[in-house]
Amino acid sequence: MNYCNKCGTKTDPDAKFCQNCGAILVNVTTKTSLDANIKVATTSVTTEKAFKAIVNSFSLVLVSLKKLIKPAIILSILGGIIFGLIFGGFMFYEQKLKKEKEEVIQQIGQIIKSAQETALSSNNKKWVINGEPDPASGKNIARSVYIQSNDGLCFMEIEKRINGDELTSIFCEQFIIDSRIDINVMFDLNKDMYTMNIERFNDSDTIYIPSPQFKREYNSLYASYGNNYSYYFSYKDFIKGLLTTNVLAVKITPTYLNGYEDFENPFSSRYSRAKIKSDSFWIKFSLNNARNIIPKLGKEIPVYQTKTTQESD
Repeated sequence: MNYCNKCGTKTDPDAKFCQNCGAILVNVTTKTSLDANIKVATTSVTTEKAFKAIVNSFSLVLVSLKKLIKPAIILSILGGIIFGLIFGGFMFYEQKLKKEKEEVIQQIGQIIKSAQETALSSNNKKWVINGEPDPASGKNIARSVYIQSNDGLCFMEIEKRINGDELTSIFCEQFIIDSRIDINVMFDLNKDMYTMNIERFNDSDTIYIPSPQFKREYNSLYASYGNNYSYYFSYKDFIKGLLTTNVLAVKITPTYLNGYEDFENPFSSRYSRAKIKSDSFWIKFSLNNARNIIPKLGKEIPVYQTKTTQESD
């Protein structure tokens, strides 16, 4: 059905003029077609706008992701580089310390071997007595006696302090004695070997034999160090042996600190507190004049005897 463009009256399909208003019928169209076209056009525009909105939203998401991904990749790469440098640094430094540790062990072994090969006769080593003025009387009181080992590596000092404490210390100039491992002692006139526990002074690397000797409690920590003994040699019997024999032999375990034992490596499973430990060995001390010198401890001595020994001793 056709309609007038001017008044909207229904007209015949072949009419040239509107029967109602007389208007010329030009560009005649149907109302249904017009409405349909409008709906199609409207739908197309809406669909296009929605599609563009979706595309724009997706583009914004991609841009945001690119902005986030790029720094994340850069940070990941930098993090990997930093981790690699830290890991490599720890492992390199540990290997460096480990190499130094092996060199130190070899050096200790060589020092001990050389000293024992060139050891002087035990008769050439003499005990030396040290006196200190008594705070009350002013008398010169013998407080310690010491001697160097036959191989020249270590010194042994016997003390009777002003407070009554008695102990024997052993100090080696070129290495440290491992205080975690008990020592063994033997005397030339007695074929038995005795065990004695040792401690370390808080302010030095010197170890000492305390007068109260006791058996360490056995546990897994000390099991590897061999401190599960059923008998310990008493300090009184130790001093008695010094006074009644000619040679004392002490078995010690040398160690050395170069930083390897304290190095904490989070990337390594090794026990960081493992000391650089060498094989145990025996050192000998002459007791030729010990029976005349040691009994003077705690007693008054002439001033001239301080830090020396007389041939008559």
